[in-house]
Amino acid sequence: MAASLPVPSCPRAANRLHSSLQTGVAAFIAEGHLARHVRKMRQIYGRRRQLLYALLRRDFSDWLEPIPSLYGMHVAAWARDGIDLDAAVQALAGRSVKIHTLGRYQLRPSPHSGLVFGYGAVDLPEIERGLAALQAVLAQ
Repeated sequence: MAASLPVPSCPRAANRLHSSLQTGVAAFIAEGHLARHVRKMRQIYGRRRQLLYALLRRDFSDWLEPIPSLYGMHVAAWARDGIDLDAAVQALAGRSVKIHTLGRYQLRPSPHSGLVFGYGAVDLPEIERGLAALQAVLAQ
């Protein structure tokens, strides 16, 4: 559970609180902590992205085709014809693996189906576990 700061009822106190927060954030940035954090996370996310692409290319070529992308904290893949992705997503949910179809992000129906793999909140072993579960579901 995230900690929450008390909100002062007096406008002056609220202004002082916001000013203190801004001063703290400015110091965090000025002292290089933000840049250090961004560099660290860029490496972590890069390793996750590389693993996803590598496993999708190696183990899923019969079912999925990764969509090239250099941005975001997700990887998407087109599905080959004849794959019931909604059933796969539902089966994975029963295995505590959360994944979404591309349809969730489309405004209009599309003739192309696919999956979106988010990696912002999962580490490398979780990615491997989730993809192994997906492979088992698709192989059925």
